[in-house]
Amino acid sequence: LGDGSRWGTEFVATLAETAKNDRPSHSSSEQQQRHREVMRRRTLAAAANSLTALQGSDPGLCASLCEDGWVGREETLAALVEDVRDAEARPYDAREATRCLNVILGASDVPRRRALDLGLLTSAATLSRAVGRCQNPRLGEEADRLLSLLEQSNAPKTRA
Repeated sequence: LGDGSRWGTEFVATLAETAKNDRPSHSSSEQQQRHREVMRRRTLAAAANSLTALQGSDPGLCASLCEDGWVGREETLAALVEDVRDAEARPYDAREATRCLNVILGASDVPRRRALDLGLLTSAATLSRAVGRCQNPRLGEEADRLLSLLEQSNAPKTRA
């Protein structure tokens, strides 16, 4: 992940910019629109791959980054949840966003609470799972993992 703060800032800026520009306008050409879609998908895939690699190599650093770094910020989580919610229109983006959320929310309770506080995550993951079952099995698998994480968060804590 190199310079995490710079990369993170660029990641969030790219997601925000492409989200803002994803809506067709009269001033953007079809080619520009397609370019933004490709860049968004590649940004999400790079983030998902990087987070997965970090989780596998240094879970402690991953948890710290997800709790205190740019990864666990509300803006990042909100952008990812929005991509998951948009699964019907962009199933591949939803899959990559769900992969990111699985790592982030699995690393620590802190970002999981933040994401749940944003609302709509459970309904977005449920929609994503349905789309995955019909169109993109890998999306369905990732959505199942995300829903399992969320169910674990909601399960009552028992003391031994």
